[in-house]
Amino acid sequence: MPGIENVIKKILIGIILLLLTAGVFFLSRKKETTIPVIPSKGEADIVMEDFSIPETESKGGGLKWELKAKKAEVYKPENKTILYDLEARFTMEDGKKMTLIADAGVFNTATKDMIVQKKEKDVKVISENGYVLTTTTLRWVEAERRIMTDEPVLLTGSKLRVEGKGLLFNVDNQIAEVLRDVKTTLYSR
Repeated sequence: MPGIENVIKKILIGIILLLLTAGVFFLSRKKETTIPVIPSKGEADIVMEDFSIPETESKGGGLKWELKAKKAEVYKPENKTILYDLEARFTMEDGKKMTLIADAGVFNTATKDMIVQKKEKDVKVISENGYVLTTTTLRWVEAERRIMTDEPVLLTGSKLRVEGKGLLFNVDNQIAEVLRDVKTTLYSR
């Protein structure tokens, strides 16, 4: 089934590119291992309503992205920006589009790591060709160049359904793995 594996690989590459480019505009680096999506102690240094980063090209070129959030809170001493009700739209080099939707997210401005998380609605990545990845949390780890979650994942499309627990995707070697309890259903429609 090399065709289905290629489709899954392309969707996961898109997700990784989506998460990677969202953190590109943060330039400083400091090693930190976790980025909890919880309110910070004290007041934010900057609070913005209807936060938006207009269409921006990634450092390597080819990928364009736009990020919107109903609210953003910047905590400079903690090296993080918390986003609420966020949507990121990506246009890949080949013109294909993907959208990430999440209730909340945190950019670590020091490490460029990012986590998006469900508060009320699932985290979704939707491709223009109808594939949808659904989970409760996705994490990008810049130092490892990986996207991951330990949570249940569901990938659906017109001809397949893949569910399992945990996801690991390495950007450099493009190896994706649903870690446990994998169940795949193929449709002939």
